[in-house]
Amino acid sequence: GAGRLAYASENRILLCAPRALATLPVALPIPAGETLRDTPTLGRDGALYTVTTQNIRGFSPGLAESWRFAIGNQDDLAAMALSADLATAYALIGGASPALLALDAGTGDCRWRQPLPPIKHGSNEPMPAPVVTGNDILVTQAFPTGDQIYVIHDRPPAADPPEQGGIVPPTPQAACQAAAAPAGLTVIGESGDHIPAPMAGISNDAFYLRAGRLCRGRSGPDPQKPDSGLRIWNEQCKPMDGCAPGDAKGISLLIGDSSGGESFDHMYGLAAEARRLFFITAHLQAGGDIAPTCRMQPVANLGPNLVLGADGTLINVTVDRKLQSIVPAGFAT
Repeated sequence: GAGRLAYASENRILLCAPRALATLPVALPIPAGETLRDTPTLGRDGALYTVTTQNIRGFSPGLAESWRFAIGNQDDLAAMALSADLATAYALIGGASPALLALDAGTGDCRWRQPLPPIKHGSNEPMPAPVVTGNDILVTQAFPTGDQIYVIHDRPPAADPPEQGGIVPPTPQAACQAAAAPAGLTVIGESGDHIPAPMAGISNDAFYLRAGRLCRGRSGPDPQKPDSGLRIWNEQCKPMDGCAPGDAKGISLLIGDSSGGESFDHMYGLAAEARRLFFITAHLQAGGDIAPTCRMQPVANLGPNLVLGADGTLINVTVDRKLQSIVPAGFAT
């Protein structure tokens, strides 16, 4: 976002330029008594959002705190996700009462709170990150993989009334305006499906691996209740040509191509345990068919996560705890 790379430690956020990693970074301290629980989220306008054990916080592009939403003592929190228009910030909360919160990205007001079934993850593993595609937010049942995906259906927020003067955002409301997402919740998947985190595709599609197959899905009106405003999930799944069915079980994350609109044909999935980067080409054929191909190349020293930059640069934390910048010379056909 705005040419920044953000890195979270326990009690501060460091921001620097990806191509100048040795430059002294800007530090945003987190107040005593709070601990960062996941990576910060940067909007393309430079605004920053983060979650701690006490608050969800929003920072302006100038890195001044704009709002905070109190959540009490909470350890099970995921990195936040933003709607395409940057108007809504989605926060996933676990624990005994898991839910997805839709917060106004400018003021911190809670538009709605959607209760969710239990979300599972290990004691030293993060919560699954929400993925936004169109007006849908996808959350996997567990991290790094689960047998189900929860699809929460939102609608764009209503237009704000004309300004009545004043430039200070109001204090966020303590309670959410609605007790559920406006267009409902869909649960997909069954026992043994082994679904890692999905990724957002083009035209409001989502891609994910399910039972060793590559799936593309998107929501649409419920044909049984066309006037209800409820949505249902439609998907197409195809075998991964050239891959054994078990290969997909090693992938814990899908990361979409961020080439600034120049290419929509590539996805990246990282098999953390095998330390391999899976490069999947998904050509969309006539009739909506998916014809993926698979090749594997071992790579040394990769850590558990990769961040793909808009120019194709990969940022990685290696197994020997070094921050690494990988600039591909080219991509396979």
